[in-house]
Amino acid sequence: MLKTSLMTTLTCAAFAFSQAAFANAKIQVNLDVAHHVGDQHSFDRSRFITFHETPSGHDLSDKNEQSRGLKHAVGNLHEDFLVDRDVYFGRDSGDVQWRLHYLLQSFSREGWADPYAINKAGKDQRTWYSTSKDKRDKMIRKYDDRYGRMIYSTQQRPIWPDGATAVAGATGRPWHFSSIDSAEEPFGSAVGEFLGLYFNNYFRAPGSKDDGQIKPMFFEVMNEPVLGLMEFTNGMKPATIKQIAKYHNVVATYVRRFNPEMKVGGYSTAYPDYDTDNFAEWEKIDKYFLDIAGPNMDFISLHLYDLAAVPTSEGPKEQLRRGANMEATLDMLDAYMAINYDEPKPLVISEYGSRANAMLDQPWSSYRDWQMLKSMNAMLMQMLERPNRIEQAVPFVPVKAEWGRDPKTGIPYQWRLLIQQKERPGQSGNDWVYSDLVHFYDLWNGVQGKRLDSWASDPDIQVDAYVDGKKLYIIANSLENKDLHLDLSVFGADKLKIKYVELRQLSLGKNKQVEYVSKDMGNVIPLSLPMAAESTSVLAIEFNKKLNPKEKVEESRLFANSMTQDIAAKDPMTFTIWGVEPAAQGEAILRLGLGRKHGLSLKPKVLVNGSEIKIPDDFRGYDQLHNSEGKPGRARDNFFGVLEIPVPYELLKKITVVELTFPDSGGKVSSVAIQNMKHSKPIKRL
Repeated sequence: MLKTSLMTTLTCAAFAFSQAAFANAKIQVNLDVAHHVGDQHSFDRSRFITFHETPSGHDLSDKNEQSRGLKHAVGNLHEDFLVDRDVYFGRDSGDVQWRLHYLLQSFSREGWADPYAINKAGKDQRTWYSTSKDKRDKMIRKYDDRYGRMIYSTQQRPIWPDGATAVAGATGRPWHFSSIDSAEEPFGSAVGEFLGLYFNNYFRAPGSKDDGQIKPMFFEVMNEPVLGLMEFTNGMKPATIKQIAKYHNVVATYVRRFNPEMKVGGYSTAYPDYDTDNFAEWEKIDKYFLDIAGPNMDFISLHLYDLAAVPTSEGPKEQLRRGANMEATLDMLDAYMAINYDEPKPLVISEYGSRANAMLDQPWSSYRDWQMLKSMNAMLMQMLERPNRIEQAVPFVPVKAEWGRDPKTGIPYQWRLLIQQKERPGQSGNDWVYSDLVHFYDLWNGVQGKRLDSWASDPDIQVDAYVDGKKLYIIANSLENKDLHLDLSVFGADKLKIKYVELRQLSLGKNKQVEYVSKDMGNVIPLSLPMAAESTSVLAIEFNKKLNPKEKVEESRLFANSMTQDIAAKDPMTFTIWGVEPAAQGEAILRLGLGRKHGLSLKPKVLVNGSEIKIPDDFRGYDQLHNSEGKPGRARDNFFGVLEIPVPYELLKKITVVELTFPDSGGKVSSVAIQNMKHSKPIKRL
C-alpha cells in the first residue's frame, strides 16, 4: 500500500533518488475530485493528439515521389503511428490549390471557376475515394475515423484575387480569380463560390453514406494572410487588413451557403505579438480584424510558436511564447470577446511549436527537434487548461515535407515526423525512419479520460491528471531551465492496490540528443520525480479497480469590463468583474495581463474588493528579459505576460472590483480576469 506522506528511496537502471534529495517543488493529485472547466471535463485525443497531415496526403505512403522512391523502415506507418500511438489527422493547407489548378474558368463569368467542372471533378473524386482498389487508397479508407475534426485552409497563391497569380495552368488555359469589389460582387466572391462548391462536391457530409471522404469540420479561410499579403509579399502589391477582413466575411458567407454544417474561421495570425509598439499592432491589425470579421467567424484561429533561435548581431535570441506570454495572448482574445461579443468564439490553434530560425539552413539534428518537443509539450499543457475554449489544436508536424527541401542546397525541411536513416550522425541508409518528434506521441500515448484535480507549488511546473477506468495518467512539465525534483502526493492511492506503474520521461540528454525513456516502476508510485530542465514526465498507473471521483472542482474565468488600459504612475486603475459566483469553499486566481518595457514594475499595489493582496515573485516561464540569468539572447523586446495572483477566496463577491496602482508610468494592463475554482469539498494544498 502506498504511503504518500513519506519520502522513499527508489532506485532503477535510469536514475536513483535518496532521502537526502530534497524536492524543489510539490505536486498534488486528488483521485476523488474531478476537474470541470465550463462544460468540459475530459481529454479528447481527437482535439489534441494530432499532426499536420491529411488522410489523402501521399507522405504516409512510401516508394512514391513524396518519398523519393524510398521505403519506410517502420513498415505500415498507418498502423504504427496512427493506431498504435492513437493519433488523429489535423490540418491540410494544400489540397484546395492542387484541385484548383485542374479546373477551367467559367465560360459565362470571367474570373469565376466553372461550377459544372467542380461538380464533375468532385463527383469523380468521391467515387474514386470509395471504390478504388489501389492498396494505398484502401489504406486511406481504413482510417476514416481519424479525420472527422480536420482543418482545411488555403495558401495566398493562387487563391488571393489580386490578379498576381494564374490558376488552372495545368490545362493550358490560365486564368485569374475576379478581383472586382462592388455592391453586386464584393471582393472575394468568386473565390468564395469556388470554395463553397469545392467542399460541397469533393466531400461527403458528416453522417452521410454517400461516396467520398468525410467533409472537414473546420475551414480556415487563409493561412497566415497578414504575413503573406502584408509583410512578405514577394514584390506583389501589399493587401490591407481591411481587404483581408472583408474577404474573410465574403468567403465565409459563400462556404456556409453550400456547407451549413462547416465551421468557418480565421485569420490564423502567424505571430500574435499584440503588445508591439505599446499595443499598436493589436489596435491596427488584430483588433481591427476582430471588429470587422470576428462576429462572422465561427472560430478565431492563431499560430503559436516559440522562437528558439532568432539570428541577431549579438547571437541567437530566444523569444519564448510558452509560459506567461501565451497566457496573456489567449486572455486578451477572451477578454475582447467577453466585452464585445454575446458569446466568445472558440479558439483553434491550427499550428503550434517552435521555430529555430538560426538553424534553418542546417541538416537535421536531434537538438533542433528538441526545440520543437519542449515547446509542444509546454503549449499543450497550457491549452489543456482551456478545454472549453480550445476547439482544436495541431502541432506543426508534417510527415516528410519533401515540398520544403531546399532546391539549391538539398537540405530537407526542418520539421518532419520522418527522416532518412543517413540523416542521423553515424548512421547510413536511405530508408525513412522516425525523427525525434515521434517521442511527443510516445509520451502522450494512451493519455485520456476524465480530468482530475491537480496542483503544483511552482508556476513553472505544469501538472495535469486524468483517470480512464482503472488507469491514471499524471503529466508534469517543467518550464524551468534547470534540473529539479518534484515531491508527488497522490491522495486516495493508499486505498487502492496498484497493478503497475510506468514512468515516461522526455528530456535533452548528453551531446544535445533527445532522450526518451520508458521504465517499469513495478507497483510503487514514486514519491519524488527527477525533472531535467524543460523536460516532461508521464506516470501511467493501473489500479485494481475503476476510479470514480465523486467530488469536483468547477472552474470558470470571468473578465473585467475593460482592457488595454494605459498605466500612469500612482494613478489607481479600477476594473470591475461581474457575475462571479463564489462557493462555500474554493480557490481564486487574479489573472493580471501586462505589457510593459523591461525595467518597469511588475508589482503594482493590488486591491480586491478593498483588501490588498500579495503578488508572488514568480510567474510562468522565463522573465522575457535580454541577458536573463546571464545568458545572452534570452530576450523579448518587452514583457508581455499574465501574473497569476492567488486571492483569498473569501474576498470574492458577485461584483468583484480590482484596483491597481503602479509606481511608474508606461505600458498597458492588457486584461484582468478572475479564475474561480469552486470546490464541492474543502481541499488542502501542501
